[in-house]
Amino acid sequence: MYPEEIVAHGLPFPKLTTIHLHDLPKLRQISEVKMLAPALETIRIRGGFGLRRLPALRGRGPRVKRPAVEMEKDVWEALEWDGLAAGHHPSLFEPPVHSLYYRRRRLLRGTVLR
Repeated sequence: MYPEEIVAHGLPFPKLTTIHLHDLPKLRQISEVKMLAPALETIRIRGGFGLRRLPALRGRGPRVKRPAVEMEKDVWEALEWDGLAAGHHPSLFEPPVHSLYYRRRRLLRGTVLR
């Protein structure tokens, strides 16, 4: 059980700068309550196909660089957002770099077997 203030406003992580998550397909969100990470710089997620929420960026300074994001395209498109007023919107993050690991490989033209 969390105090009413944390449930209403979110749990602050003022020094969190990096999130790296690998091979957690059932993970839906990082924290049970809204996570506030104003100092976040990097998010790198591989194999987190169940993820639906990223930390909110409310409380950042106006000239602070947006966090860099590296994740699969399917995961980015499935994320749920609260909006700009809540500090939780895709425009507050750098455009994501999609992992090359999951990119479909080109197949040779013609038949390989005879």
